[in-house]
Amino acid sequence: YSEAQANERLIRECAAMKADGITIFAVTFKMNGTLKSLYGECVSKPEYNFTAETGYELRTVFGKIGTELAGSGVRLVR
Repeated sequence: YSEAQANERLIRECAAMKADGITIFAVTFKMNGTLKSLYGECVSKPEYNFTAETGYELRTVFGKIGTELAGSGVRLVR
């Protein structure tokens, strides 16, 4: 795949997952550029797009996601 093809595939896969009712969060860590923007396009809601520049921010982001998931009634299955 070229970079452009990979980017297009990512957007298609995200759209398919969202159509199947899958909730998508994005967390980028010390990342800029095109891939960060693509992750932002992939999320289920704009507020599910998180950026962290430090370890502390990363822990805070995962805490926010955990709180969101705990309140949503989601369950993990194997």
